[in-house]
Amino acid sequence: MSVEAERRIAPSVHAVALGSIGDAVAAQEIVTFGYVDARENVSRRRVEPHRQVYIELRWYLLGWDLDREDWRIFRTDRISEFHSTGTRYEPRPLPADSAVAYLRSGLGETFHRMRITIDAPIAAVADALRHEDARLSSVNHTRTEALLALDSWQRVLPALSYLDSNFRIEAPPDMATDITQFARRLTAAVQAHD
Repeated sequence: MSVEAERRIAPSVHAVALGSIGDAVAAQEIVTFGYVDARENVSRRRVEPHRQVYIELRWYLLGWDLDREDWRIFRTDRISEFHSTGTRYEPRPLPADSAVAYLRSGLGETFHRMRITIDAPIAAVADALRHEDARLSSVNHTRTEALLALDSWQRVLPALSYLDSNFRIEAPPDMATDITQFARRLTAAVQAHD
């Protein structure tokens, strides 16, 4: 054997689910399914499926949500009770160059923008965030600004801890609250251990 690849843990999606979604996309059929969002809210959805996207070790479905009358991105591993209705739809123009571009834009239901200013040079930050959708700019030779589109803020924690640098996070209110609560739990855990 001449090649070996690292094993990375990612949310699992059954091939049958991917096949069912792919069939509905190809047939342009409206689908229904149960969905659990990042905050564990459960809902039923009626969607015109447009594309499946595989990015950063996750599968997503991009579709037009008929009840919300807008484009939405759904993590495939959070979809259940998926059914094709047999009702066909006319494709809508996508408000981006591609499904990947739309997903990366952070405009979907599960993606949020975050800005992190890190007291580290851009080369170190680029290495630490190499698996994330991050746009980096150098503030000066020792400080970097990172703009990220994330479906969960927890994904950046390992990278920030490995950098061992001070940083400042600007995030949407819900995400900022979750991060603050986690910081309190982490502080309490360290104090309890002492």
